[in-house]
Amino acid sequence: MVKERNMKKRDSAKLKKELEEKSRQIEKVQKNCDKLLKVKDEFISVVSHELRTPLSIIKEGVNLTLDEVGGKINPKQKQYLSVARGSIERLSNLINDLLDISKIEAKKVSLRKSLVNLEAFVKNAISPFKEIAKDKKISVGYKAQGEGMSIFIDIDKMAQVLNNLVSNALKFTKKNGRVHIVAQEGPNNFQISVCDTGTGISKQNSGKLFDKFIQVGRTYGPGEKGTGLGLTISKALIELHGGRIWVESTLGKGSKFHFTIPKSSFEEVFRGYVKDGIRESQDRDAPFSILVAHIDNFEDLKKRHGPIKAHHFLGEVADVVKETLRRATDVLLRDSTECVVLLPDTDKNGVAFIEKRIRKAMTKAFISKKLDRGVQVSFGSSTCPEDAADNIEMIARARAFFEILYLGKERRRFERRYAKLNIEFLNLAVKKKMKGKEKAQSVNISRGGLCLFSKRKIPKGYKLELVIKLPQKTGTINATAKVVWIKKISRLTGFNYKMGIRYEDMDQRNIDEIMNFISGL
Repeated sequence: MVKERNMKKRDSAKLKKELEEKSRQIEKVQKNCDKLLKVKDEFISVVSHELRTPLSIIKEGVNLTLDEVGGKINPKQKQYLSVARGSIERLSNLINDLLDISKIEAKKVSLRKSLVNLEAFVKNAISPFKEIAKDKKISVGYKAQGEGMSIFIDIDKMAQVLNNLVSNALKFTKKNGRVHIVAQEGPNNFQISVCDTGTGISKQNSGKLFDKFIQVGRTYGPGEKGTGLGLTISKALIELHGGRIWVESTLGKGSKFHFTIPKSSFEEVFRGYVKDGIRESQDRDAPFSILVAHIDNFEDLKKRHGPIKAHHFLGEVADVVKETLRRATDVLLRDSTECVVLLPDTDKNGVAFIEKRIRKAMTKAFISKKLDRGVQVSFGSSTCPEDAADNIEMIARARAFFEILYLGKERRRFERRYAKLNIEFLNLAVKKKMKGKEKAQSVNISRGGLCLFSKRKIPKGYKLELVIKLPQKTGTINATAKVVWIKKISRLTGFNYKMGIRYEDMDQRNIDEIMNFISGL
């Protein structure tokens, strides 16, 4: 019995040792595989980049010769050069596809989402194919099952997806055939379908379509060769957006490629970008800023000019902002009333300089287009880590600059300044119920009033007794004020409410003292 137990122990120990050895071998193989994959990715990237420059020079040379810039060429020469140009284009596409798939597999592709009108986006994406379709006598169309659909996408990445799908559909659709794109809105996502009356794909081959370097199920003619990476890249880009892609096809009758993109709000996209920006800022110990341009009178513009014209005005604002930005790392987002710029490696001085440049460009553009009196734009900004530690507070700080403190013409009377001042207040209307003064913190201050973060909710129209303490000053400044507006905010700021306060009897000398102090910060 003892002998048997000893044998089992020896066998167990031997088995354990063998397993540990196998585990070490597997780990070694895995490390070697990872190393080889990294070398492969680097090789593809380096070779592709190195090929791009000479290829661009060759392409430009062929184009200049075809345009007869250097002198006349005969029809036979033109034919040869046209064939060469076609081969250059295919080689260029191959290099781009290899670079794209290499970046995707290395997880080096990030999205820059913007709000776009779905109909305008699809029509713009398919317009380059109109001439090709016309030459092949194929009709190309678009149908939207719904009106005014807006979607948050990376415009360039999604245009690449549509380009791949429409290009494939045209390649394998015969004369007098049809290619059409259908967009529809569901409860949680948008679905876009690219349908054709082409040669179709067999069921056994449909499952392989999205694998790398696979081209199956269609009859290829001369010149209709590709890399077999287009659908692989499209699938990866759609999945990066959180969507999925699939195909329905019948051999000899045509195919339908469907893909979905989940719905997301501007706030979700905005918060995600800022959260990533703060994380990168902390990792690299570098500043990160956001700049917000807000159309103050958007609702008034809608009433006066209609919703389409009002959105056109926002487009004008976005165009000016985009043209003013200098760096590829700066990201522009658009909503119905706001344009947001995310500025990595930008401190407070940097964002102030950019804002000044945008204001100047906007004034010039608006005067030339006679919009200077029609559109009212306010700016706000915040910087990490000085102003906030999280994305919600950082966005709130930036937007606090242009909260509506005053109505109509009165709103433009005062220049507002950002300052953190500790303030106490007593609600005069419920004076008896409040025990001591409430603590609050100013977000921005003007000569006419201020904006406060507060834990207590004070209804609009109520009067307050303010006690303002300026640093390095012995006394306090006292005044009465009125609540103009109030809104609930995130508790992450340390407060529950934000209030717009208008001075009722503030002494002019006290106003001067406050503003002089803030100007000197």
